Amino acid sequence: MQKLRYMALGGLLMFIGMLTASVLMPSLVAQHDKFGVIECAGLRVVDENGELKTILSGTKYGGYVGVYGKNEKIMAGLAVNEYGGIVEVRDNNSDSSAHLEFNLIGGLFRVTDNDGNTRVMMSDGGLYGGMFGVHNKDGVPQIVLTVDKYGEGVISTYDKNGYRQ
Repeated sequence: MQKLRYMALGGLLMFIGMLTASVLMPSLVAQHDKFGVIECAGLRVVDENGELKTILSGTKYGGYVGVYGKNEKIMAGLAVNEYGGIVEVRDNNSDSSAHLEFNLIGGLFRVTDNDGNTRVMMSDGGLYGGMFGVHNKDGVPQIVLTVDKYGEGVISTYDKNGYRQ
């Protein structure tokens, strides 16, 4: 009978210990918890193989979001610079990209090819008017349309070496 009492007392103490631990210690697995604010300087997201997939970070002018593809190659980015925002997307198999930004002279849109050469560029020119250019496979301008701050326009054409016609 005495052994039975010790076993009952031991079981009761074990139950109380487990109950106390579960009440006093928060769950280490936060699968269903909701957080109001998570604050950090940056966040790196990796896949199951440890390869970088996303970066979120703060910068001097705002923030940065980078999305990465195979072999940790940047595929898309969104950032803030001192003049405004930048958005860039890249081809999965090359260095071609489409780039949109606000810079010192205003808005800029540029498309590059597999070799990184500019193929199309368009700018509002800020206070000075605007520009649209089409470039050849070597990145040399072939036709450029410009408008100055007075609304006067010029169409310039170039040969394959970049000499004005």
